[in-house]
Amino acid sequence: MTHQRQSSTVRDPKVLNELSDDAPISIDEVALYIGKSTRSVHRYINKSLLPRPIKCTGTSLAIFYAGDIRRAVAGWRNQ
Repeated sequence: MTHQRQSSTVRDPKVLNELSDDAPISIDEVALYIGKSTRSVHRYINKSLLPRPIKCTGTSLAIFYAGDIRRAVAGWRNQ
């Protein structure tokens, strides 16, 4: 059984559709949005199905932009 990490700051996936394109989102939020585990998100990045995250200098934090994720997922649905 896989466990999906969630923190109290993770937004509801439905809310991500309402965010501006340049809104930063976490890998946990991406996983919820696409309905997969964070490990699957990493696999999708490695297969170029999702964009690589932006690494925040001096931290281990990596973010995605909501618009980039929405466009990538829309591309899957259009294939």
